[in-house]
Amino acid sequence: MWTAEKNGDNEFSEISAKWGCVALLPHPERELTGQIPSDLLKGWASRAAKEQANYENRTSVDSSGRLLIDWPKQVKGKDLDLDLLLATANFPDGKAPTEKEIAKAYWDDDLSHVDYFIKNRKSSITTPSDEKILGELANLLT
Repeated sequence: MWTAEKNGDNEFSEISAKWGCVALLPHPERELTGQIPSDLLKGWASRAAKEQANYENRTSVDSSGRLLIDWPKQVKGKDLDLDLLLATANFPDGKAPTEKEIAKAYWDDDLSHVDYFIKNRKSSITTPSDEKILGELANLLT
């Protein structure tokens, strides 16, 4: 997963950098009932500890490499039926960009990466800002 984040350049098998990391989120009920092997969770924490500096002082990930969010729900409100979730957590280096700034960045890049945004939406991977981003892109086209 981190190799994709680094555009294939990951000769040292890293799982983090100063700007982000891979984080693990175990299903909370399945963890409590022992359905997720504790050795797996300990192994993940041990692996994250090897890159400790990139996991410290983060708001979305703890020092053991765990993602600090509630377990995700499906569109209709049911829990996501997975045992574990791996995610990349990126750490902003300042304030989050506005929808207009995001649309402008796509535009300035000749829209060559906007397909990532569109494919996410087609796969129901959305954010509360998507409609505004689409509106800003439409404004740029006119």
